Formats: sequence, structure tokens, C-alpha cells
Amino acid sequence: MKANRRFNKGEEEAVSAVIGVILMVSITVAIATTVYVYVNGMTGGEPTKKSTLLLSEYDKNNDNNEIIWYVTGIEGDPVKNTSIAAAVINSTTGIGLNVSLDGSIPSGTITAWVNFTDNNGDGHVNTGDVFSVKAQDGNFIFIINDINTGSNIFYSQSTSY
Repeated sequence: MKANRRFNKGEEEAVSAVIGVILMVSITVAIATTVYVYVNGMTGGEPTKKSTLLLSEYDKNNDNNEIIWYVTGIEGDPVKNTSIAAAVINSTTGIGLNVSLDGSIPSGTITAWVNFTDNNGDGHVNTGDVFSVKAQDGNFIFIINDINTGSNIFYSQSTSY
């Protein structure tokens, strides 16, 4: 089948090559920008808020080399008690002490231990929960880290019992 088109010489009208190239480039840039924004939105996500625990010294037991820390507040996202790690640092030497997180006193090189008490049993650190810290060294710094973010969520001043 033949197309029923007639082309008369001298009456040809079309978009010039320069304008055609400019249109194609601008359409390509618009599509690329749209794809970039879409993909970037999928991978971004909302950042999590940094959590901070507010603790205060509640009690000192010099006979047991123990200080009890009371959770007075939480800023940011809730913290699961399974996603925390404790550290105890000798504030005189700056050397980190080996820490047991469950309050037990295993044999070996453990020189400090931390026991967490979840008073309402919901699996999160809440106001009213308690950390008991025992250290064989008299002056120490108590640190709690969030395992998921790797950030400090509590950092005490130098403490002595």
C-alpha cells in the first residue's frame, strides 16, 4: 500500500536539526532527573534520632565497690535493652576495663561488671530502670553504647565510690 501523501517541492516544513537536538537533550535530562529523584527517595529514608539516656547516681555501696545508676529520662528513640553495651574506663589510667554485662563475675580478666534491671519488663530502657556498676578500680567512667548506631547514649563523669 502506498501512502496518500503528496510532497510539493518548496513547501516542506519541519523542525530544524538544532531545535530537534535541543528538544531531545532536554527531554533526556528531564527523564534522568525524574529517575534520580525517584531512586534517591527510595534509598534515603528518615534518619533515626540519636538516643540519649539520662542517668543519675542513686546510691553508693563502698563495701561492694558498687554504684547504682537510676535512669531519670530518655531523649530520642526508645532503646531496647538487648541493643546496649556497657563500658567502664579507669579514669586515672584511661584504660578500658573488661566488662561483664549480665552482672555475673566470671573468672579471668573481668575487672568490672554491670547489671541492668528492667523494672517494668518491657524489653526497653525506661525511666526508673537501674544500672548497677561494680569496679575493682576506685575511679572510673561508665559508658553505655547503642550497638545498632555505635554511638554513646550515656557517658558519665569520673566517678568514685
